[in-house]
Amino acid sequence: MWPALMGRLKESNILVITKSFVCLLSMAKCCGEFLRSRTISEIIPHLTTFVKTQAKESYKKSDQSSYRFTIEYKLQMQVLKETGLLCYYLNLEGKCVWSLIEAFFIYLSKHQPKSLQDSSMVSLECWYHMDPTAVRFLINRFKSNQRTQEYEANIRNLLQKRT
Repeated sequence: MWPALMGRLKESNILVITKSFVCLLSMAKCCGEFLRSRTISEIIPHLTTFVKTQAKESYKKSDQSSYRFTIEYKLQMQVLKETGLLCYYLNLEGKCVWSLIEAFFIYLSKHQPKSLQDSSMVSLECWYHMDPTAVRFLINRFKSNQRTQEYEANIRNLLQKRT
């Protein structure tokens, strides 16, 4: 079953990818530990690439633009909102998800649509709940590598949710 799921997640058809992601979430909820190592090695790198690629597509788009009607946007919203939950189901924390968390920080930019910022915050809050020290460390590392003015409001909101 795993090779078929991986094939579907790497499809070019966005609708197939969306349904495959929903299937992965359902599988993770039911049999988390069983999927853990394969998810770390095969899914996390793929999700990281997808999130980074789509961030370039949505940059400087508003919630009023026609982009929000595309299936790419809808998959992007779903991935941003539910990846934290996937990691929670699989008990994925620490270094195995750092690159993914850092990719989600891109969506904290004020130049991303507000709906995508909010969706990213859902997963980031989940990770922050699971491992606050790691998320604070990654935020500090991110801030040292970026001009953070465009991210500052959302980073402050994320940090305030846990204090």
